[in-house]
Amino acid sequence: MKKRRDPKFELLRISSMFMIIIWHILMYASVMDYASPNVRYVLYLLQAICVVHVNSYILVTGYYQCKTKFNPKKVFGIMNASWFYRVLCTLIVIGFQLYAMSTVDIIRSIMPYQSSAYWFINSYLVLYLLSPFLNILLKHLNQKQHKMLIVLLVFLTSVMTNLSNQRFFYNNYGLSPVTFVMLYIIGAYFRNYPLSENKLLKGNTRRKNQLLFFSFFVFAFLVNYLMKMFTVTVLTSDQSVIAYLSQVLNAMFTNYDNPLVLLGTIMYFGYFSTLEIKHDFLTRLINRVSALTLGIYMIHENLLFRFRGYQWLGFIKGNVYYSWTIVIRILLITVIIFVICAVIEWLRQWLFNMIKRTKWSKRFRNSLLSYWNSLGIYPIELVK
Repeated sequence: MKKRRDPKFELLRISSMFMIIIWHILMYASVMDYASPNVRYVLYLLQAICVVHVNSYILVTGYYQCKTKFNPKKVFGIMNASWFYRVLCTLIVIGFQLYAMSTVDIIRSIMPYQSSAYWFINSYLVLYLLSPFLNILLKHLNQKQHKMLIVLLVFLTSVMTNLSNQRFFYNNYGLSPVTFVMLYIIGAYFRNYPLSENKLLKGNTRRKNQLLFFSFFVFAFLVNYLMKMFTVTVLTSDQSVIAYLSQVLNAMFTNYDNPLVLLGTIMYFGYFSTLEIKHDFLTRLINRVSALTLGIYMIHENLLFRFRGYQWLGFIKGNVYYSWTIVIRILLITVIIFVICAVIEWLRQWLFNMIKRTKWSKRFRNSLLSYWNSLGIYPIELVK
């Protein structure tokens, strides 16, 4: 029987996907570009809260995958899903003539692998392919060595990278697989040495630890936000130390490898680790919805939706937003996008599962798997 995943961390995945959608609305719907100065300050605060979205998703991946056997079929499954949505959206664009696509654009959009699309999926797959080797490394580390590895990675790829404005080590502002590896190792640490067993937290009540994690999460995003406000008022073009510091802090604000963002991510994870979800129906619902989150990302992050979807939802470029009520509108649109994309992904999974059960599909996949196994790289069990 397949072991059911912990609903509190699956709920974290769902929450993180909501944050990702909010982030994309702010960035790709041009809300930040056309907000009035006062409204923009409110949106900066929303950004400061949501910037933990990707990090938390990957940290949970490390938490699970460090104890899970590598499955090559998962790689092909993710690639097939992303390819399906690229082809589907391309056909929609051509069929409804939504905008002009050259022959080169069409070929690029239907290629099984496209480096310019779905950066998160690409980095996620790199991390998953590296996970067996990372697990071997982590298995041979004791707690002190594991902790020192985390400290070293954070210092080199987060602290030094951000203080030098990406000059010490170019980490692509936290978008590179290097950050994903660091987060994976942190997640694995919390799996091997649970926060509930930490000597500083073990004697506390669950409510007290929740308050502690929540407070430090608020501290992390508020400090990050206040530093951003500092850059807005001080940022200049001269070469003074204050000006340089302002430039560094401005660049750090939305970096995934920002030390404050990492701190916020850990506190965010810690808060969810204290939750107790015991109701069986709620557990099944959370786990089912969580299984749709990667597909939700693939749909709403597709170039078709990025270029046209937000306009269909009423975010017209050139519209100036003068009221903070735009935040309420963003949250409502986020729910709409999440639900619609979840339904579409559920239908895709249902369709793919139906196809997988057919005899011709099993024969075709087994022929590919047999060839793969003949290479002697990593044996995969045939489909029954």
